[in-house]
Amino acid sequence: MSLVSTACTPLHANEPQHQLTNPTGSEGETARLEEEVANFDTEHYWSTVHPFSYNTIKYNVLAARETVPSASSPAPEPEASDAVQPMDVSTSEISSVPPSTPIPTHDFDVPISSTDTTPVRPNRPSPNEPISSFLARLRPSSTLSTSPTGSWIYTTSYSYEQPQADLKKLVADGTKALKAHEEAIAQVRAEHAKKPKRKQTPAALTRELTQHRKDLENTLFNLARHTNVVSGKWLLFVLPEKVDEVWGIVAEATAKGELGFGAKVATAAVAADDDDDAKKARLIAIYTKDYEDRADVERVLRKMAALKLVDLDGRPVYYKCDAYTHLDIRGGNKWGLRASMYSSRDFGKK
Repeated sequence: MSLVSTACTPLHANEPQHQLTNPTGSEGETARLEEEVANFDTEHYWSTVHPFSYNTIKYNVLAARETVPSASSPAPEPEASDAVQPMDVSTSEISSVPPSTPIPTHDFDVPISSTDTTPVRPNRPSPNEPISSFLARLRPSSTLSTSPTGSWIYTTSYSYEQPQADLKKLVADGTKALKAHEEAIAQVRAEHAKKPKRKQTPAALTRELTQHRKDLENTLFNLARHTNVVSGKWLLFVLPEKVDEVWGIVAEATAKGELGFGAKVATAAVAADDDDDAKKARLIAIYTKDYEDRADVERVLRKMAALKLVDLDGRPVYYKCDAYTHLDIRGGNKWGLRASMYSSRDFGKK
């Protein structure tokens, strides 16, 4: 069956059309979905959902029985909540310390029993779990964002190694740079307004503002490189009725190392009375290791096209660097920055 991209345009006129992705997969749609994630209620989760989750209860029981491995025991795999997540869409968090991921996973990796050492992970494949089992266990169409899974389901390639990134420094220094830019722009506009009317030309003001924006971009990208926050992602917007199918293709290709190093899909929101939430497009992000590695960014895009996830002749899909995600830089931002780094059109059709 042919899979069609965000443009919903068939590769051949006589082939059947199957709408899998939202034709409104623009920067505006990206901003809307990112805003939904930013409004995720972490206080509600920790106070209402987390204390009663299966993993929490299981951990408490094992701790009471003194069956949780001691410090002298072999170190378990890193907990999902401790891992630096390359798959972020917002930096909102209750704590003032920037988190490694905006959506806490709350996965303690506690064995199911004292004799079973296989962790069950609520938002990603468990160790040694076949991809088919993972896809059947966590279907994005029916896994709610209010469940222990949270707002995202993740997967990575088998060869993926977690990078050492300094997210705290990125967010702290990046926020300072954005604030300094705001103050500089305000000063430029104020000085421009003081000039005689005949010298207040829009062209002169635009040139000065553009230079400040370029300087800000250079500062942020240099900071991203210095802190090793250099991953990025292609963004797909998928119709709810096709999200399981598309996610299955993405997850399997990712696990085989055919796409990027990782991917994530948004889980289902609790439907409102008018059922509007159930009709909204789902975001699937497909990650590459380095936004400056154009060859790899293009390779992933071409593979997406080969899998019929996108149509390079139709509406473009967009690529966003994770540094901008952590700094909450979205479409239509007040700094005049372009939220996406690449469009599929930047690479041609071939």
